[in-house]
Amino acid sequence: MMLYYQTDKEDKVLFEQLKTLKVSCSIVTSFNIDTCQLTVVNESDIKNNCFIISTDKKLYPKQKNIGIISETDLFLNRQYVDGLHSIISLQRNIEPLFKSMYPNKKIVFNDDVITAIEEIISPEFLNVIIQFYNIPDIPRMKEIIQAIKMNLNNPYVSNVYNLCENEHDVVPDEIQNHRKYKRISLNKWYTFKDVFDFCNKDLANKYCCLLNLDIGLDSEVKWENIKKDLDRNIVYALSRHEYSDKKMDENFGKLFHCHTQDAWLFKSPITVENCDFEIGLLGSDNIIANRLQKSGYLLFNKAREFKIYHLDNVRGKNSINFKEYQHNKKKLHPDKEGCLLLPCYEDIINVSIDTLMNELAVDSAMKYRIICEIFSAKIKIDNS
Repeated sequence: MMLYYQTDKEDKVLFEQLKTLKVSCSIVTSFNIDTCQLTVVNESDIKNNCFIISTDKKLYPKQKNIGIISETDLFLNRQYVDGLHSIISLQRNIEPLFKSMYPNKKIVFNDDVITAIEEIISPEFLNVIIQFYNIPDIPRMKEIIQAIKMNLNNPYVSNVYNLCENEHDVVPDEIQNHRKYKRISLNKWYTFKDVFDFCNKDLANKYCCLLNLDIGLDSEVKWENIKKDLDRNIVYALSRHEYSDKKMDENFGKLFHCHTQDAWLFKSPITVENCDFEIGLLGSDNIIANRLQKSGYLLFNKAREFKIYHLDNVRGKNSINFKEYQHNKKKLHPDKEGCLLLPCYEDIINVSIDTLMNELAVDSAMKYRIICEIFSAKIKIDNS
């Protein structure tokens, strides 16, 4: 992605700041600024569909125009504001007014213009949460490191938080020194409650992504498309593709991957009751789905649109022997309080209800109960 900054003023401080951006920046100007070592381009050389800021409130027709505007611009320059892709405002006190007038426009309130620009043009928004641990199996450890690096290098990931179980675990330098890596001391095997509490406290109003340690997000997926659902208190619980062949496991597919998920995406704050059980516990995928549903959240498993990859080849783990690798040190059984299966949305949404009921051998009593629940959900009786 490219940013163009159109200006007719020589501001060396600003130009030096622009050089710190994580994306390439060119100045569209008429005077010489060679001392700032930023590329100077003509208007005719501006690439299509890139971001551009114009200090003279000029709109470029094929660009994502960013405007730094004030309250008066909303009333005196409405045509200009209407044409903007994104708005930067230095006046946080008028945030409600801006958002009420332009609910569908990207608006950033920050007195630091460089930070505001980065927030607009950078695709980074996902905060990944993992728990790293050392294991003696070197080939297996390499798979885990590869999965973490996939997430650190994913253009949509802003940070990877390691809720550290053991202070003595040695994190490789290539991970520890990465700008996105953050270490948080937890000093215990993490639970879903630990993760939700951390996100609510330290990642308020952020997009969060809890991952099993050997899972990598597909960098080719347009993860920004998930934002609109997460903003509506929808939680995504995703089944995996195997990294070795980029396919979903056929054996898990017999049940539409309903009982295995390895990633949970949500926007904080999130309130989930009765979720203080360890991640990785046998059946925890469906247990946490149940708790989320009971807490009022709608869940989707759109595993084919939003791909995650499972890097676990050297151990020979598969859909037949996976129970041997599940964690249940304390012999907990929170599944007794409820489970929710989440079949892959893309695989099941076009399957007819009759076909599904026949395949699952649903008897007439249960079929009738399901029909009653559909009636109750869709039909409202006026008893006034």
